[in-house]
Amino acid sequence: MKIVNVLSALVLGTSVAALSSDPENSQKIPSDLKLGSRCTIIYARHGEKDGDKLTEQGHRQAEALSQSLLKFEQEYVLDFDSILHSDMNRSLQTARPFKLAKERIPEPPFEVQNLLRECEKSEARNGVCSQKAKRVLETIQKGYCGRAGASEPTTVFVTAHGLLGMFIFREISKRLFVLDFAEPYVLTSDDGVSFRMIYTP
Repeated sequence: MKIVNVLSALVLGTSVAALSSDPENSQKIPSDLKLGSRCTIIYARHGEKDGDKLTEQGHRQAEALSQSLLKFEQEYVLDFDSILHSDMNRSLQTARPFKLAKERIPEPPFEVQNLLRECEKSEARNGVCSQKAKRVLETIQKGYCGRAGASEPTTVFVTAHGLLGMFIFREISKRLFVLDFAEPYVLTSDDGVSFRMIYTP
């Protein structure tokens, strides 16, 4: 796949990967994922839910996702620097297994948790979700990504909500001239920009 002409410094030098938290698909962090020169962000939708809580299947998905992230750390010889989630139960519960495995990582501030709340369908129609996706990317880049020229890039795990994830994908897509897709929901370039989204219906 080939993507050229990065149009915005907002995502320049940043890799973004998005995963489903389905147990099978949660193992699909791409083995050839190119790490960003400044920051790598992995985005996962919360597990299967009933209302605002995970089902038993959702908890199994969260555990599988945690194991996949730990395996990712070993394969790439890195440590996640931040774990971000919304303040909604389904997001908190999806993040919990990985947070328990990474005890040293502090809780994200309330402002970030609130920003990562799900977009409502009505907000998708009036432009609110698009603006929110922009703020999420700006917040992560400014607050959690390493500074240009830093000796080591940073790695951020985000678990939030499906509709918000789709708008983040769209926001990044606007900043890239896509020449070719190898498969749905994958953006990558030689500039260290990578976005991967694997969703389970």
